[in-house]
Amino acid sequence: MENVTNGTEEYINKTTNFDITLIIITSSLSVMGACLLFIFTFLRWRSGEYINEPKRLLLCLTISDLFVALGNIFGAIRFIGSMDYKSVNSIVACHTGRDPLCIFQAFVTIMSSMSSFFWTTIIAFHLLYLTPMEPINNGPTVRIYKRTIFYHCISWGIPAALSITALSKNLLGSDLTVGSGAWCWISACLSQTERTIWMTLTMKGWEILMYVLCALFYILLKWSHCKEYRKSKKVEMMTAGINAPRFIRLQRVPDSERKYTKVDKRFMYLWLIELFLRSFGTVRFVMATIKRHTGHAYTSYDKADTILFHFQNFGDSAQALCSFVVFCAFSARTRELVRLKCFRGDKRDDERLSLLSNASYRND
Repeated sequence: MENVTNGTEEYINKTTNFDITLIIITSSLSVMGACLLFIFTFLRWRSGEYINEPKRLLLCLTISDLFVALGNIFGAIRFIGSMDYKSVNSIVACHTGRDPLCIFQAFVTIMSSMSSFFWTTIIAFHLLYLTPMEPINNGPTVRIYKRTIFYHCISWGIPAALSITALSKNLLGSDLTVGSGAWCWISACLSQTERTIWMTLTMKGWEILMYVLCALFYILLKWSHCKEYRKSKKVEMMTAGINAPRFIRLQRVPDSERKYTKVDKRFMYLWLIELFLRSFGTVRFVMATIKRHTGHAYTSYDKADTILFHFQNFGDSAQALCSFVVFCAFSARTRELVRLKCFRGDKRDDERLSLLSNASYRND
């Protein structure tokens, strides 16, 4: 590791007690939200509901987001007792001593964050190309199993390889909140070029690529929806007034035979949630990179960076919480399940729950 003395103005401590409190509270809520999402999914499976492939992919994404939240909690607790940010001399000297706790937290956060980006991209890809081919309530096929194994190899393998490489090269450590919050990432003791390269390789580059790919998949998916809608309208106009059964079938396609179900529409906007939550950190990264390599900073750079930093502490910790809100708290099927499980009535309620699993709430 190269010991480089950088200007201390980049390392002004922006982390306040409010930020630490915000990180711990938001991350704790995300941990709770992830656990509840697992529990409710299990209960829905126990009630006889078929857990389709997008929902299974969501569980994998939630596992990644769970470890992100746990890493942020650990980093915030470590930050409270850390001396990295409390002495200008320690910043100028750029200590190269390896802090095992900092390195462990950086490894967990880097790997889980990259995995989250991969799972989000895979979900968007799946909705565009593969959802129409999935059988309805027929259970997983050999093709689905093989595809799932491939997804896992990509979403866990690449992040693990990059994280292990960074760890073996002694690149992990405290970045003095320049690119992250109160948690460790790429060490500030590297040269400016090395820091930018490895910050891009271990997180931000994949995050930006996720935004581009998911936006492209979203546009193609909406275009496909428009084509399907125009086609159905055309068929409806052509068959208006015709009562033959084969034309009636064309006019009224059952929900179970539609290409894109109600649940898929919520998955379509999953990447937008991640974009909103993590955009603050991405903007900070771009601003810091421009300043680091050009020496040019906007007039209100420090003020803007501090404001974005506060939002980043919330956004980077809230992904699992938002997944729970969108896919559980706003789910009528889940609310009905909680009501029947927590406020159990007579036998007719159990029968109703069974009917809901196969009828109007099947795609919720």
